[in-house]
Amino acid sequence: MFRKLLSNLPFNPSLINQVSFYAKRMHREQAIRRTGFALIALSIVVQMFAVISPPKPTLAASSNDIIYSGFHTRDEAVLYCIDSHKDINGIFAYYGITCDMVNTAQTIQLNSRDYSDQLDSLGRNPQGATIARTGKPTDEYGVNINGSTFYMKNLWAWDSGNSSTY
Repeated sequence: MFRKLLSNLPFNPSLINQVSFYAKRMHREQAIRRTGFALIALSIVVQMFAVISPPKPTLAASSNDIIYSGFHTRDEAVLYCIDSHKDINGIFAYYGITCDMVNTAQTIQLNSRDYSDQLDSLGRNPQGATIARTGKPTDEYGVNINGSTFYMKNLWAWDSGNSSTY
């Protein structure tokens, strides 16, 4: 565009310095535009990777977890049971659960308020009389399993709303 405008101007040797100044400025602006386009393209690629790659479950892990970051399928639970992973066999034995029972168990949805609010949550850390985040009472009590103390709490005490579905 600059060259087209320049070709339509009459030749005037006294304006050569100004024309060369604007030509250099145009080249710099063009380089800045190319750099900006490259950075935008790079940021789009980074965003695509962020969307495509799933978050790692270890990011959601807590020191309160019996199994670090938990499990999501029955097959994973069976593997943890077979491998005697982190106290899980002792906990299962304490409650009379075998690996065969885990293997044949059905996956269901469970609400934290089911069974007349009698569902408990088992964890490694004591929480106290109330959950600080929700302000709900825990009715916490300790359970000694194979020499380790675990803490049972109301499952619904963790809910920030009325209930949660698991």
